[in-house]
Amino acid sequence: MTFRRISPRQIISTLFVSLMIALPALANDTINIGATLTLTGSGSSWGKEALRGAELAAKEFNESEGGKLRKVKILPHDFGQGSGFDLKGAVSATEKLIVQDHVSLMLTQWAEDTAVVLPVAQKHGIPVIGFSAGSAPKNSANFISLWPSPALLVKATVAEIARLNLKRVAVITQEATYYLRLSDELKKEVPNADVHFINGSETDFRTLLGKLRAQKVDALVGYVAYSTLGIILRQARESQFSATIFGYNGCNDKSVREAAGEAAKGFIYPEYAWKDSDDFVSKYRAAYSEEPSVPASVSYDALKLFLISDFSKSSSERIEQIKTAPPRAGASGMLAFDYSGERQKIPVEIRVLK
Repeated sequence: MTFRRISPRQIISTLFVSLMIALPALANDTINIGATLTLTGSGSSWGKEALRGAELAAKEFNESEGGKLRKVKILPHDFGQGSGFDLKGAVSATEKLIVQDHVSLMLTQWAEDTAVVLPVAQKHGIPVIGFSAGSAPKNSANFISLWPSPALLVKATVAEIARLNLKRVAVITQEATYYLRLSDELKKEVPNADVHFINGSETDFRTLLGKLRAQKVDALVGYVAYSTLGIILRQARESQFSATIFGYNGCNDKSVREAAGEAAKGFIYPEYAWKDSDDFVSKYRAAYSEEPSVPASVSYDALKLFLISDFSKSSSERIEQIKTAPPRAGASGMLAFDYSGERQKIPVEIRVLK
């Protein structure tokens, strides 16, 4: 028997090729999912609920047949920052999540993080699913939103203002993407509405409320952070500002109640009239010993939709597959999308805090 001498260079070359073959298999053992969330700051309750929903979807997948081959792992980045957002941090975190952590999908929470995350993800060919308020830039081949148009909320608010026979409308808004979208939509519906801009750090609105009272404003709409809205409600009561105050979706958030105290009672806000499925509610209770709120069911659906898509296809093809699939029942209601990737219209109802 003769033996052929193998040079060190050949050994290294052979090991390198073997490693390159093995790496994809090793990488495929975990499906990393990136997520930008407000885990601290004024939107923390929303972000934490969303993370719980996504983690529940990941847990279900990991315990299923699919989980025997690959595990799903959520890699969250907190872009909350007091009453605002750390969007520069969201951009750099997205780059890291894609380049270093090799995420297969980015989940975005709000319009603000979606606006900065989407271009980075598109550059690398990574799909993005927005699951929360206002996160719906249209006509992106690699994006879908599980949240309906904010215009639906505004139309419901304006209809309620008319029903109550209120005549003088004013808006207090922060200069953030979602709030500006809401105030723009309201100006379309009520062109003579006065819009007052504030910054996220303001906490004393008594002078502004006094001016609005002098102008005989009888309908005040607040498109600001939940905690800020609670402060406005409390100071309005303290200063005997008698106008009816309206909010926007999600205003049953505890930060509104905590900041407003007793002044939260009677506060009016529009809300999407979807109902979490009984199955999801049962699963959530079992996992967290609490009742779920909207962010949990929507983020759960966002990840589930991606995980049941065809992984043999490209990212764009998988997003297109989700867009064009027949309507299906989800944790947050029926899931159906238009050509732009925006979730088809869901009824809106007016709610009152008690």
